[in-house]
Amino acid sequence: MAKVAIVKQDSYKDVYRGVSKAIDLLGGPESFVKPGDRVVIKPNFWCWGYSPKEAPEVGIMTHPAFVKAIVKLLKGAGAEVTVAESDSTSFDADDVFEKSGMKHAVEQVGGKVMNLRKCDKVELPIEGTEAKSILVPSIIRDADLVISAPKMKAHPMTTVTLGMKNMFGAIPVKYKLRYHSHDLSEFIPDVILAMKPDLTIIDGITGYEQALRKSSSRTLNPKVIVAGTDVVATDAVGASIMGFDPMEIGHIANAARRGLGEAELEKISILGASIEEVRQQFAHLKSPMWYRATDALARTFVRVFGVFFRS
Repeated sequence: MAKVAIVKQDSYKDVYRGVSKAIDLLGGPESFVKPGDRVVIKPNFWCWGYSPKEAPEVGIMTHPAFVKAIVKLLKGAGAEVTVAESDSTSFDADDVFEKSGMKHAVEQVGGKVMNLRKCDKVELPIEGTEAKSILVPSIIRDADLVISAPKMKAHPMTTVTLGMKNMFGAIPVKYKLRYHSHDLSEFIPDVILAMKPDLTIIDGITGYEQALRKSSSRTLNPKVIVAGTDVVATDAVGASIMGFDPMEIGHIANAARRGLGEAELEKISILGASIEEVRQQFAHLKSPMWYRATDALARTFVRVFGVFFRS
């Protein structure tokens, strides 16, 4: 049975305590790494509408203090830890690492940072539904432990952004628009076939409703950390905390159907706090008709001119 830990955490001031408790509920850091192991942590970067300095405080990206706590815990167990993110259409990862304080926080406790777009890559063949191969950073392929450290967010295209969707961001290209020609509810599970995290730790201390307009978005305070070794189960619990039925979220339900993890809550062992204790309703964001029409147009454009979006 999949196990998912839920820990109440009021702020980032003593976040190391909360992260340590969550990992201890799952067996402790020594159950995940041994001295010399290579660990890659993939946080969620996103700064749309905000500067990189503002983004962590409004809850739109994984907080540097949260990532620092994970790095410190694993360094204490003797692991070599790299925090890695790729460029995206809307941001330069090196710029966000520097200006958000993430690079400083990680290096303070002996970790390193890396822009995945600038590292070695390999095209991995998969038996996917939407894709038959995925471009993967070699550092993720070769790691002893891969951690997805997403932000707890609502999203108009995928309902939630949690552990699985966070790994979509690890694809080492800047213009990920080329992948929007796919059905994301199937393509995200395809990504997990190529880059399945061994551990998912969700930063839900603050959360965000990421609407299409900044004026319609808002910061929430779930005050929770969610962690598990089954990314599908961890996302299912996270989605339930956010007030959603995980089986009604396309990429979660499809990942479970394809045998990538467990999404039925009654088949998941909850450790620590209960879902009911920490539940906070997030808005079910919808894409307006104009956006769906634009998205359909973009999909067609990418199918025809996709060669121009390969970097």
